[in-house]
Amino acid sequence: MSWSYLPLTEAECQNARFDLLERGFYEARIDKTEIKTSAKGNPMLVADLIVFDKSGEGREIKDFLVNTKQMMWKQRHLAVSAGLEKEFMDQTFHPSMLNGRMVRVEVGVQIGAPIPDDKLNGKPKGAKYPDRNIIEDYVVDNTGFEEMKDAPVKQDEFNDVIPF
Repeated sequence: MSWSYLPLTEAECQNARFDLLERGFYEARIDKTEIKTSAKGNPMLVADLIVFDKSGEGREIKDFLVNTKQMMWKQRHLAVSAGLEKEFMDQTFHPSMLNGRMVRVEVGVQIGAPIPDDKLNGKPKGAKYPDRNIIEDYVVDNTGFEEMKDAPVKQDEFNDVIPF
């Protein structure tokens, strides 16, 4: 097996590291799901998504869906977007059913919060975490959603097929 890569300068590496998707709607693949416990002790679904930008390049975004009544809207939207509405409603849904499924997502940008003093690790006081992309919602109604993949192949208008 060969190993190839694109060598980048430190500046190019840092630029790529913090290059965020613009707010908007994108196609995504659910790469992996895990069931964990939130900081407040609630069950939580953690979904690792590969979100495809307009050029088709994948970006990793992690989504945290806490299993509370107030956040059930997002879990429902995720299930519906993944084609699992029936399973969600009849309570046979399990997060593992999401692995490998395509969904449509609304991506947002979360502004970096100040780093707590006890976690600065040599950074100056007042330093902030970097901004990051987040999943705002999962698209449940595809009406008017512009297709980004599998665009129709242009047919040759001159061919030997006679349509009668």
